[in-house]
Amino acid sequence: MKITTTVLALLTTLLLSGCGDRRAPVELEPVREELAKPGLATPLSSAARFGYNPSSDDAAARAHASVGILPATPHPTASGSLHWSAPAGWIEAPPRSMREVTFFLDESRSAECYISVLGGGAGGDAANLNRWRGQMGLPTLDAAQLAALPRTRCLESEAPLLIAEGAYRGMGGGAGTPGSLFVGTMAPWGTQTLFVRMVGPKALVEPHVDAFKSFCASIHAGSDHGDGGAHD
Repeated sequence: MKITTTVLALLTTLLLSGCGDRRAPVELEPVREELAKPGLATPLSSAARFGYNPSSDDAAARAHASVGILPATPHPTASGSLHWSAPAGWIEAPPRSMREVTFFLDESRSAECYISVLGGGAGGDAANLNRWRGQMGLPTLDAAQLAALPRTRCLESEAPLLIAEGAYRGMGGGAGTPGSLFVGTMAPWGTQTLFVRMVGPKALVEPHVDAFKSFCASIHAGSDHGDGGAHD
């Protein structure tokens, strides 16, 4: 049939033209992703591992300084910074915690005198003097009575002197020891406060009150201490 022949001719032409229009193949390069290999991660610094951020610390320091908070600095220890002359007959005791030195007044070792140092004002003279009176079972003194206390030389300055008789109780409290005599003074030492205390049976302590005053007067800043007392 004529129509069929024409259609076949057209189809053949189209097929031949399609086959001849082949395009050259396009080469595609695979995309390579750089993957981190196990065990080869970028090492962290010690500061990063522990969460330390220098810039944040600097900012905190600046903030503290702006409100008057200074970085903490250690206070110098008092040991080895005082000089004194111990009265004859006093016996230096083995070192004790919180004390610069301790002396027994005689061989009975039932009365002692010792130096201690606390940071800052340690509460002030009035609070400490009345605390000592409380340890003797005595009432507190008012400002006028405190001002009337005798003075003694200590650390090259005039310091209040408390002499109190009563039933002494130590820092641990408990029942007091009747017939005790307490002698104490305090003086500022730079940013610290120095305390000198003597306590024991009145019959033993009372004869040493003048020696106590001489001992306090001998205390001053220095590189070593005196060797006036007997040593164990």
